[in-house]
Amino acid sequence: MSISFIGWYDRANCGDEAFKQVHRTLFPDHDLEWVCDRSPSDHPDAKLVLGGGDVFLDYYLQWIPENTKFWAYGVGLGGEKGCDRVLQHRDRLHGIWLRNPEDVATLNAMGVNAHFTPDIVFNLRGQVSTWKKDQSKPIKRMYVILSNNIYQSALRSGSIRLASYMDYFKHELAMTLNGLAQYYEVVFLPFSLDPNDFDPGICSDVYAIMRKFNRPGGEAAVRVIREPPPPMEVLRLLRDADLVLTMKFHGLIFSTLLGVPFINIGISRKNRLFCADNGLDHLSIEEFAFSKERLEARVKAAEHVRTASLIDKIGEGLYRQAALMAADFHRSLLG
Repeated sequence: MSISFIGWYDRANCGDEAFKQVHRTLFPDHDLEWVCDRSPSDHPDAKLVLGGGDVFLDYYLQWIPENTKFWAYGVGLGGEKGCDRVLQHRDRLHGIWLRNPEDVATLNAMGVNAHFTPDIVFNLRGQVSTWKKDQSKPIKRMYVILSNNIYQSALRSGSIRLASYMDYFKHELAMTLNGLAQYYEVVFLPFSLDPNDFDPGICSDVYAIMRKFNRPGGEAAVRVIREPPPPMEVLRLLRDADLVLTMKFHGLIFSTLLGVPFINIGISRKNRLFCADNGLDHLSIEEFAFSKERLEARVKAAEHVRTASLIDKIGEGLYRQAALMAADFHRSLLG
């Protein structure tokens, strides 16, 4: 049997490439393909799956042949408009598993039998749980995961207000990191190389603003990783982190999966909901409310002695729930 997954694949985006690792884990004995901008290969016994990610959109749906039924697994809807789109295609759905409880509740109220699954990347926790944290680091390590999507969207749309906010954000972040670099090795880690979400751009911008200095041993206090490593290598890097600052949704997911303290500095709905749904608002800065003072306060909260164990406990619970829903999806797909 062949299974075709439709989403934002092979676009050098760490989160979406991690979905592929999950699919390989769930279906090790099947022929799998991942498509983004074309129709799936024509196999008579092929199963079609939309997801994961925020892909219940016309751009992706156009690649599913008309009158063909499909599954949606690990998708985000982005709110009311996404729910309306599901209603348009409800007769084509074998089943749908969503990563936002709020969207599940909305669809269930509309008569759609939707299921909640934590982000499907949590299914990788079993593979990484035996990894040992590097205790030999001479200084604590912080990874900074930034997204250039907002700034680039502002340029495309001509939104001077949004572009100006992002310029302010970069300067405030750089000033805060100047202070934190006294106590942490600061590492910028891009997650995406797509031209419309070119993370090395914003990493370089913030790095350029920062003060540069070396530690007594000659090591640079701040460094930039130029390209996103493969997802499993990213997980290995973050395993050794003491703190993660992330604009990226999967920065939150990877950190929680690993039990690593994080601070949400992103402004997307999915980031906000993830923190709120899991009781982690104290580690999140409100949308368009970033400041040096707020970030410093969140750092103190993240450094609290109980934060790592709290996040690890949450990660274990989400892993178990994701595994149950993965088994449910597996049974539905394979009959």
